[in-house]
Amino acid sequence: MQYAIVGRVSKVSTTSEGATATVQGSADYQVELWCDDDEAGYVCSCPMGGEDRFCKHAVAVALVATDAVVADEAPSADPSKEVDLATYLRGLDHDALVDLLEERAAADDLFEGRLRMAAARTTVGTPSLAAFRHALAAAFETDGFISYREAYDYTSGIDSVLDSLGQLLEDGHADAVVQLAEHAAELAEEALAYIDDSDGGMSGVAEHIRELHLAACVASRPDPVALARNLYDRERHEGDLEIFYGAVGTYADVLGDEGLAEYRRLAQQEWDELPPLGPEDERSWSSGRFRLTQIMLTLAELSGDVDAEVAVLAHDQSSAYQFVKIAETLQNAQRHEDALEWALKGLSLHGFGDQRLVELVADEHHRVGRPEQAVNVLWSAYEGSPGVDTYQRLAEHARRAGLWQDRHDQALALLRERIASKSRDRYGPDNSTLVAVLLLDGNPGQAWIEAQARGCRRDQWLELARLREAEHPEDALPIWREEVDREIGAMNNQSYASAVATIERVGRLMSAAGRGEQFAPYVAGVRDAHRRKRNLMKLFAERGW
Repeated sequence: MQYAIVGRVSKVSTTSEGATATVQGSADYQVELWCDDDEAGYVCSCPMGGEDRFCKHAVAVALVATDAVVADEAPSADPSKEVDLATYLRGLDHDALVDLLEERAAADDLFEGRLRMAAARTTVGTPSLAAFRHALAAAFETDGFISYREAYDYTSGIDSVLDSLGQLLEDGHADAVVQLAEHAAELAEEALAYIDDSDGGMSGVAEHIRELHLAACVASRPDPVALARNLYDRERHEGDLEIFYGAVGTYADVLGDEGLAEYRRLAQQEWDELPPLGPEDERSWSSGRFRLTQIMLTLAELSGDVDAEVAVLAHDQSSAYQFVKIAETLQNAQRHEDALEWALKGLSLHGFGDQRLVELVADEHHRVGRPEQAVNVLWSAYEGSPGVDTYQRLAEHARRAGLWQDRHDQALALLRERIASKSRDRYGPDNSTLVAVLLLDGNPGQAWIEAQARGCRRDQWLELARLREAEHPEDALPIWREEVDREIGAMNNQSYASAVATIERVGRLMSAAGRGEQFAPYVAGVRDAHRRKRNLMKLFAERGW
């Protein structure tokens, strides 16, 4: 209670669900109290709070937030009597200050670690790494599971220690920072399993470590071969934080020719043992294969050898998209004939199901002046899977080639044939696909006929109603009346507002159809059917219905 009485609770924020505040103890502690489904919860950044014990800081916040501190117990809020903490501390003698710091350090492992690092930096020569390792261990210590509410403070504490490593680097101890950053990377990977990292705070920690390590390597210039072996091992086998992912590219300048040669030797040894994947093989999603592939690709890119890049990509031919990547690599090198050759190989192995590959092949045919072949490729894709997307792409390329008039009727006939053949199946489709294609063609009249014949999706009915209501209000009326029922059935305020707007639309269409006198009875019928829906009735009343 004393913390509440003497005014050590500040920055109090209260809501109907809980409260947050800062409590000045041996340090400034962040406290949060809440109540979910009548169950109280609390978090305090003090050591006792970290042990899930309801500490004195939480008690103080609860007293202040609920106005439980009696007014005459509290000190005067006279600003002229505000304590000047800085002046007070400057007035203390040396021993008193030491006692205060030791008391704080005894209660806070992270603060103690930071003090030890600061002390280590004052030593002559290379500082002892033990103090820094101790501080890193304290910062990454989870002592159980770090909840979502605790994660921000946890990662902030880590960043403060990493900042101290940055200061050590500025002091000229780059070799030491290389070792400490690598130790921090290992601790971070271990700690990740015990943290709710929904906000991605540990990704920020990983980036901090990555930047420190690179800067330290740039400053210290370690042996390039040893560095290559170290980074290769870390890049190949690290955990989910992937702190050293892409290291061969990131550290290329530090590695130099000698280090890159060693990196390439290590990667090639593993690559030669990695079996290639053909079109009949199941795609491998293993992280090990992915990382090794990325290393080999980066090495090839650094060498400027396009054929080496293609060879790496061609090691996996289990998907059509691999051929897209190969062809795009060759296109970027202005090797268009080679790009088309690889893309055609992809079509021959995987068919026309991947539209990215189909588009690439068609564009290359257009580029070299073979528009008919471009359209043939799109036709094969459409023939294999007639639908809205394949129809639209066929139309675009056929128009580009000046051949759409020839292909249009053929494409519609094929689609009708496929729909008819499926109609014999009791699970046969409606005419949604045909309606969509006809709307793409700008032929709403025929789309309406097809929808009337075999039905279509609700959104298409609404689109058809919009397109027909100006000239054929009688056709549109049943669709909008059905939409009113659907919107009211959703039973929420937004849907009620939409329903009222649709009813007004129905009224306009009735007038346009010469049936204006039917609107009042229609509204009365809707009102009678839904009179128990009070919010809907309020909207009706606003319009005088």
